[in-house]
Amino acid sequence: MKNVHIEGKAIPDDEKIVSRLKMRHLSAVLAIARAGSLQKASQELALSQSAVSKTLTEAEELVGLKLFDRSANGVKPTLVGEVIIRYSANVTANTKQASDEFRALLRGESGKLTVGIFTPVAWWDALSSCIYDFQKLAPMARLTIRQGGIEDLMASLRDNELDIVLGRWNEERPPGNISVVPLLDDGGPRFVTRADHPLIGGPVSMEQLMAFPWFLPEPPNILLTALEAMLEAAGLSLPNRVIYSHAYTINLAVCERTDMISILPAYVLPRIRTLYGLRPLEIDLPLKTVPLSAFLNADKPIEPTTKKFLDRLKEISSGR
Repeated sequence: MKNVHIEGKAIPDDEKIVSRLKMRHLSAVLAIARAGSLQKASQELALSQSAVSKTLTEAEELVGLKLFDRSANGVKPTLVGEVIIRYSANVTANTKQASDEFRALLRGESGKLTVGIFTPVAWWDALSSCIYDFQKLAPMARLTIRQGGIEDLMASLRDNELDIVLGRWNEERPPGNISVVPLLDDGGPRFVTRADHPLIGGPVSMEQLMAFPWFLPEPPNILLTALEAMLEAAGLSLPNRVIYSHAYTINLAVCERTDMISILPAYVLPRIRTLYGLRPLEIDLPLKTVPLSAFLNADKPIEPTTKKFLDRLKEISSGR
């Protein structure tokens, strides 16, 4: 180890010199620099003057050089002292930032949240309202929205790639250790088509529906399975002309200007009417329906950010 000379004194060229200082040393040095005297620094730190003086002496011994020149007018940092003061200010600022971020994380105002949504949920007004509110409630949180088929989303949830899934699982419980939080019971799926479709204007039978082509969810799909079972129980089968598609924007754009019929959750009907001019057909579907729900991986602790988003979504869903 070679020596270097600072202020006429030989000092070992040791990279660990500054790192020997503890947080209490840095806080004392910074307070003394701000206050201009040990007495005022002791008041700022709520310590005795002798305690501040002892901490400064320890810091100077660890560094091996004086950090302040003392005079009747107070103290003035040496060249080495100015370096330590800048270092202390940076460390203190970083520590405060880390503390602020940690508290924000505990309050659910920071962190990461990835929400998977069954594609039609994108038209659910409550979701857009929740996202808007969440940005104000958790301004430092990083929110990611992914959409897709409910089966794929649930698989991603079980693999911890998603924090929440929003959709509907048309069975009593989804597979795996999944928690279910009901949000909205809208009465189930509805057939929709353009406003001047031949079937609009009165009650419709399933037999009448069979005369027109349908858009249905791409298999495997829980709703599709339930629909096929319902038709089989009635002695019917799917129409000859069916397009299987999760590309709902394409599906609805085609329905808007053709005789195609699509099946959608009832909770999106107000938005679909506004965007595409589509109307629900008057037909009762004897399908077992479950509420639109939030799904969480029960094996994973609920993070504060997740809880804040979910709580707000429940409030909006209930009309509060």
